[in-house]
Amino acid sequence: MGIYDRDYYRDDADGWWANLDGKWVTVRLMAVMAATFVAQLFTRDAGNPILAWGAFSVPPILDGQVWRLVTPYFLHPFDLIRVIFDLYLLYWAGTMVEGIYGRREFGGFLAAAAGFASGVCLLIGILNEASTGFVGASAVVSCVLVLFACHFPTQRVMLLFVLPVPVWLIAVGVVGFNLISAMAPGGGLAPVAVLAMAGFAVSYYQTQMRVTAFPSRFGRRSQPRLRVYAEPEESEVPVPASVGDSARGGPPDPPRSRGLDEQLEAKLDQVLEKVARQGKQSLTPDENAILLRASEIYKRRRS
Repeated sequence: MGIYDRDYYRDDADGWWANLDGKWVTVRLMAVMAATFVAQLFTRDAGNPILAWGAFSVPPILDGQVWRLVTPYFLHPFDLIRVIFDLYLLYWAGTMVEGIYGRREFGGFLAAAAGFASGVCLLIGILNEASTGFVGASAVVSCVLVLFACHFPTQRVMLLFVLPVPVWLIAVGVVGFNLISAMAPGGGLAPVAVLAMAGFAVSYYQTQMRVTAFPSRFGRRSQPRLRVYAEPEESEVPVPASVGDSARGGPPDPPRSRGLDEQLEAKLDQVLEKVARQGKQSLTPDENAILLRASEIYKRRRS
């Protein structure tokens, strides 16, 4: 079980507002989505100019309106219940995922997922000569939800605010519904965007890629992804078997755990103790990095 799968790590006794501390990507994304929806409502009687300007549509993109590759992911259809539910899921899953990866990596992940989805939709739209547009704020929410489900599959979310449902079931339902919609005649590109972003999230989790690490790792793929070197201490110098046997009258001691295991376990114990006392919101970026690194190492060992 990874570090982030532990229940006491997810426990938060300080209320929902504590989760927003430092989660600036999630907070700003929620604010932009809410603001654009309000603007859409106020301009609805004027012919929906915001949707007409920002929705994803292949012909205008090919004519040079490249902003449509980005703007759809901040827009919503005119459905207040859907908007509220999407913002709720984005807060619930986004704050946790951003807490794992940090604001820089989380922002890079969302940008890469949106870029991948736009590329897939553009390609399919060109091949199928599709001209209908779509807005994709729900695709972003689905992407974050799927990544959250990869980390915490058994965590429960209050569906319709009353029914606790495992998050993996919601993620599977979202993917299945959009898969059926994409395969149906006239399904459009909206479900394709959801499937593309969800697939990117699963690949991101399985491959343990780091979007913000690509520039520093360019051209050095042959090197291991994680290397920790520790200077040996004098007390850790191994004693020859013959000396150990003669001095103690028994078999030699097993080699001591050094390097990665010893250092990481010591730091990990301190971080988890702090989480148990003060909650995860008290962790520094370095302490969050220790949790993430340990979780990745343990997962590699299990595989």
